[in-house]
Amino acid sequence: MQERTLVKAAGASLSIVAVAVVAIHVPTMTEPRDEWSFRVGYAAVSSPSHVRSVVSGDGLGRETFCAEVLTRTIAEGQLLGLRTGEFLRGCKSAVGDAME
Repeated sequence: MQERTLVKAAGASLSIVAVAVVAIHVPTMTEPRDEWSFRVGYAAVSSPSHVRSVVSGDGLGRETFCAEVLTRTIAEGQLLGLRTGEFLRGCKSAVGDAME
């Protein structure tokens, strides 16, 4: 319950930062896959039950949720060497798996 409140409270500011960060690096179709970044993005979504409660209960979409996860990862200094497009692809894949 407290995590959900925190996500709601920080959602607006995190979304703005995430949009700015994602806009800096827009993956292209010719960009090679980076499986390490994908796995880090997938692993960043560590609790399927938390994902289900936030995405279903709070009405966040997969894109918004993963943008917030990316922003949190950047804030924790864990983005060094990661490709944001692949991180987001991994996160969205994990959210999809959690929602099944």
